[in-house]
Amino acid sequence: MSNNRPPSLPSSPIRTNSGRALLFVGVLLFAAYLPTTWAGYVWDDDDYLTANENLRSLHGLKRIWTEPASSAQYYPLVFTSFWLEYRFWGLNATGYHVVNVVLHGFAAWLLWRILLRLKVPLAGWAAAIFALHPVHVESVAWITERKNVLSGVFYLAALGCYLRFALTDAGGGTGRARWYALAIVLFCGALLSKSVTATLPVVLILLIWWKRGRIGRRDLAATLPLFALGAAAGLVTIWMERHHVGTKYIDWDLSLADRFLVAGRAVWFYLGKLAWPAELMFMYPRWLIPGAPNWHFIAPAGVVALGGAAWVLRHRIGKGPLLALAFFVVTLLPALGFIDVYPMRFSFVADHFQYLASIGPIVLAASAASGLHFGSARFAKLAGGGVLVILAALTFQHALVFFDEPTLWADTIRKNPRAWGAHVNLGVVWERQGRYAEALEHFEKADALSPNQPVILTNLGAVLFRLGRTDEALSRYHAAIAQRPDFWFAHYSLGTVQRAMNRKEEAAASFRRALDLKPNSAQAAYDLGALAEEAGRIEEAIGYFERSLAIEADLSWAHYHLAVLYERRGERAKAADHVRRFLEAQPGHAEARALLGRLEVAR
Repeated sequence: MSNNRPPSLPSSPIRTNSGRALLFVGVLLFAAYLPTTWAGYVWDDDDYLTANENLRSLHGLKRIWTEPASSAQYYPLVFTSFWLEYRFWGLNATGYHVVNVVLHGFAAWLLWRILLRLKVPLAGWAAAIFALHPVHVESVAWITERKNVLSGVFYLAALGCYLRFALTDAGGGTGRARWYALAIVLFCGALLSKSVTATLPVVLILLIWWKRGRIGRRDLAATLPLFALGAAAGLVTIWMERHHVGTKYIDWDLSLADRFLVAGRAVWFYLGKLAWPAELMFMYPRWLIPGAPNWHFIAPAGVVALGGAAWVLRHRIGKGPLLALAFFVVTLLPALGFIDVYPMRFSFVADHFQYLASIGPIVLAASAASGLHFGSARFAKLAGGGVLVILAALTFQHALVFFDEPTLWADTIRKNPRAWGAHVNLGVVWERQGRYAEALEHFEKADALSPNQPVILTNLGAVLFRLGRTDEALSRYHAAIAQRPDFWFAHYSLGTVQRAMNRKEEAAASFRRALDLKPNSAQAAYDLGALAEEAGRIEEAIGYFERSLAIEADLSWAHYHLAVLYERRGERAKAADHVRRFLEAQPGHAEARALLGRLEVAR
């Protein structure tokens, strides 16, 4: 019997011939992220990985879990994953990049399975778009954002388990209880990877309402433990952002009305990047919010109007659009400007902020596409596959930007010349490479774009000192300290210049102030030890060197100095132990070998 109706897109390209479809998407995924296999490290990867002493020892693993301030943020599962990988491939960046891609692919697979269970049209196509969309490059190609891909896996796994519990007939008994318990454990994993996943219980209630049309008391009661866990994790993160990351030092100058304006603009911004992922960049221009004209409030008003329209029309067009919008906004909520997070000093929006939130609009778009009709099923599949190939090509192109820091910052400045943070970070790269004139140029541009920033003034001081302009360097350090007296790095940097100028008492005072402000600064403790040693205060020097090693066990020169000092005190066993530790790091050091020889002869 003939059917004259043109075929629509296949209901689930990953379900139909799923083996071939999975292989196709998998090949596209790894081809899209191929540039990450030869990429290195970028911003914050030093704090999270390359300079993170916690990854080097079993004691460090303990600190990851028990000392929140010992890491950049308290996401112990993320740092534990790095700790484990460090045992396999050390600091070879390729391994960490590949794991990020695998985790992202696994998250997409979990999403597919969840959508199939919910009987969402074109579930496979939606999951494939999630896997290949270029807005997710920042989350996958940036090693530091292991937070997103790891928490995403736990989040989606918890969601899937909870749906098995909530949408199973009440007679499920022990089986349902196991799914519930597993969902809570997995949710804890998500929170310990990134606390923005705290919005999951709200999403669960939305999904139950979508499937059943109502929310019962038992549904609400079952989510209470998840709400409590999410609130606790959120409060810890807010405290860490304020007191450890440093948001309390930033003058945000945002009223509550301003924050609603930020939130409204951000929602439309993210929807726009999902629909048309052009000019993606690491730091977007920061909107001028305080004092914005009243007509700018059309953005948050538009979000409310869109939600109201979806609610009013839910009986005509279905509850899907309302669910997708609610999921999007709720999941974005921690990154909409109501909570101060450090990246917002540079821009109110970032691609990695919408990693999980993007699922809502993507699934809605895929479901809407299921109603499109084509001349043949073959053409429909080709059209769907073509969209995925285009997304993969865009992802490949954007992933190239994350090759290294100079590439990332140059791309950011090209697209957003007023990104003062990019100028600072590129200046730091050039300073490390000894290209001081170029570094100074970028620091001065940053200072012109954002005057009186302590971090900019401190970097200016460092490069001016390198260029021999000592008086100018000192003035920048003092200006930085005047702007922010508790900025430890300005005090430490001032101390290094004072020490180089042989103003040792002033240098010691600066280092002590830096150590007071940042007690886990191994370098400040080490420099205080060196000054005490030069002054002949052996006990004081030993105390500071031991303190520096307690913070950073692999600080090799502290071992050498302790070996020398313990030899002076006649404690040869301790001296020998420290000099051996030093020689593990620097086996060719002649004086250390001679010292070890003397100590062994003395035994």
